[in-house]
Amino acid sequence: MQLYKDLYEIVATFDKSEKRQFKLRIAGQTKTAVEYERMFDYLASLSAWHEEEVAAFMRKKWGARLPTLARGLQEWLFRTLEDMHNETPYQQCWHILLQIDALFERKLYAQAWRHIAVLDERATYFDMPIMRLFAYNWQLSFLRGSLYNFKGLNTVVDLATFLERGEEIMAALTEVQNSEKTVFKLLYYYQRLPKGKEQTALIEALRDDFLAKAKDNVLSRAVQLNYFYVDIFYHLNKNQYLRVLEAALAQWNFIFSLPDALNLYATSIYGNWVNIIMSAAYAERWDILQDYHQKLVDMLPDLPKTRPFEQLLIEPSRYAFLLFYYKTGQTATLAEHSALCLNWLNDASAEVQPQPLRRVQISYILALIAYEQGDFAKAELLLAPLLVREADKANFALQVLIRFLNLLLVWAQGQRRRFFSVGRQLYRWRKSHSEFTIIERRWLAFLRHEAKASPLEIRQKKLDSLRAALSQKEISQHERELLFFFPFARWIKILRQNY
Repeated sequence: MQLYKDLYEIVATFDKSEKRQFKLRIAGQTKTAVEYERMFDYLASLSAWHEEEVAAFMRKKWGARLPTLARGLQEWLFRTLEDMHNETPYQQCWHILLQIDALFERKLYAQAWRHIAVLDERATYFDMPIMRLFAYNWQLSFLRGSLYNFKGLNTVVDLATFLERGEEIMAALTEVQNSEKTVFKLLYYYQRLPKGKEQTALIEALRDDFLAKAKDNVLSRAVQLNYFYVDIFYHLNKNQYLRVLEAALAQWNFIFSLPDALNLYATSIYGNWVNIIMSAAYAERWDILQDYHQKLVDMLPDLPKTRPFEQLLIEPSRYAFLLFYYKTGQTATLAEHSALCLNWLNDASAEVQPQPLRRVQISYILALIAYEQGDFAKAELLLAPLLVREADKANFALQVLIRFLNLLLVWAQGQRRRFFSVGRQLYRWRKSHSEFTIIERRWLAFLRHEAKASPLEIRQKKLDSLRAALSQKEISQHERELLFFFPFARWIKILRQNY
C-alpha cells in the first residue's frame, strides 16, 4: 500500500499544466499508456487519502495487474519530474556526471577529462560539496590510471601535469578518504621520485612507516588492504610476476587473519584470488596455480556473491590452465583444454563471455599450439581477427608476437614472396611504435636468412647472435614478456630441423 500512497502524494503535487505535460510524455511511448493515464486521473481526482477505499477500488479496477501498473506509473512520473527539474544546479551536475561515466566507458578519455573540469567548476560555483567530491574522485581515477600506465590515459594529459594536479587533489580530499589518500600517496611517490638508490630508499622508508602504523592499528584495515594493492600494481608495472605473486599471497594471508573474512571481505577475496592465479601463471608457479584454484572452488559455496564470481572463476582459470598445460607439455590434457577454450570463444550464447583482452590472449595461445602441431589453416583462422581488429586490445608485447607468429606461419607454408612482403609490413609497423629490441632485431634477421636460404655459415652466425641475445642477463620488461609468450628456443629447435 505504501507504493499507492506514494503515487497519490506525487500526483497531488501536479498542477494543470504539469498534468498535461505528463500525459503528452507517455502518449505513444508505451502500450499501457491508456492504463497509466486512467490510474493517474483516478489518483488526481482524490481529495484525500483513504487507504481502504482506494485499495478496494484499485484492486477491483486493475486486478492482478495492479502492482506492475503501479510500478510502471511510478517510473514515468519520476521521468517527468526529472524533466521538470532538469535545470536545477544539482541536476545539471548529475547529468555531467553520467556523461563522464559514459565517455569513460567508451574510452573517450580526453572528452571525459574536460567534462570532469566542467563538473568541478560548476560544483565549486554552486557550492555543492558532494559534487566536488565526485569530481575529485574522477580526477583521482584518472591519476591512478595514469600511474598504473592504464592504456589511453597517459595520452590525455602528460604525466607531469597529472602529478602536479595530484598534489592539489590530495590536499582537497576529505577525511572520509584518508585511506585512498594514503594509498595514492604511495603510488604518487613511486612515480614522482627520481630513479636510482634515492628513490628506493625513500620508498622503502615510506613503506616501513606505513607498516609500522598498520602494526600499531593506527591505519584502518581498508588502508592495510590497499597497501597490498599498491605493492601488486607496482610490481605488475615492472612485469615482476614473482614479486606480484608474493604480494598477492601476503594479502590473502592478511585477509584471512581478519575476523569473519568470508562475509566482510568477499570482494577483496575474489580480486586477490585473480591476482594470485594470474601472477602464478606468469611466474610459472604451477603448484600455486593449482592449489589456489582448488581453494576458491572449495570456498565458493560459503562466499557471498558480491561479484560476478562465474566470470572471475572461469575466465582467468581457463586462460591460466591453458598456459599451464602448454608450458608443461601435457599433450593430452592440452588438447582437451584447447578444445574447451576454442568452443568457449566461438559460443556467442555462453553465459560467461571472455573479455576482449582475454579473447586475444587465448586466441594467440591456441594459434601458437595449432602452428606447432602443423595445423596451419586453424592457426590462420585464429590469427586473422587479431591482425585485423582485435590486436589493439592486447598489450604491446602481445601485438608484436601476433605479427611474429603470422610471419612464421607464412614462412612455414612456403609462401616466400609473401613472407618478405609481410616481413616489410611488420618492420614498418614495429618501427612506427618504438625502437626494436636486440632480441627482436636478431630474430627477424635470423628468419630472413632462413627464408632466403642463405649459406649455412651465415645462418649459423645469425643463430649464434640470437642465442647470445637470449642469454643476456639484463633484459627489458618488453623482452621479458616476449620470452614468456613466444618460446624462442623452441622455435629455433623446430626451424633447425630443416637441415
